[in-house]
Amino acid sequence: MKENDVLKPQDLEKILHVGRAAVSKLLNDGKIKHVKIGNSRRIPRQYLDEFLLSQQEESSEEDAN
Repeated sequence: MKENDVLKPQDLEKILHVGRAAVSKLLNDGKIKHVKIGNSRRIPRQYLDEFLLSQQEESSEEDAN
C-alpha cells in the first residue's frame, strides 16, 4: 500500500474542492466510509473511489429521468 492510498480529511477537502464542514458531514453521515485510529480519521483511497462512483451513478440516474 502506497502513502497516497490512505487519505486524511484535509486531503478530501482539496480533492473534492469542499470545506471542512462538508467533509465532516460526508464522513459523519457514512457517505464516505473511513477508519478511525484514535481521534484521527483515515480514508482508504478505495473508499473515496466508491463514493465518487456512487455519485456518478446517482447523477446518471437523475439525468435519465
